[in-house]
Amino acid sequence: GGIDFNPTEYVDISEVMDQKIKMLKQHKSQLKFVKDLSNIDLIEMTEVCSKFRGYQCNAKYAEGYIQSIVWPRNSTSRVLP
Repeated sequence: GGIDFNPTEYVDISEVMDQKIKMLKQHKSQLKFVKDLSNIDLIEMTEVCSKFRGYQCNAKYAEGYIQSIVWPRNSTSRVLP
């Protein structure tokens, strides 16, 4: 989530951030495509966004989420830690 994304839930990913980056680095063709197309380093962007979400919830790194409210589906229940 980027501009105008205001999470209501956060998950601390500090313990798995290294693994997240390691897994992201496996997507070499996608990383190159985005870099060539938009001059965006997805590794750096992931680190910056995760750190920013961490600041919002007092963690080193975090991911932010919002509840998806779509009629007529049942409401969601809490499954995040």
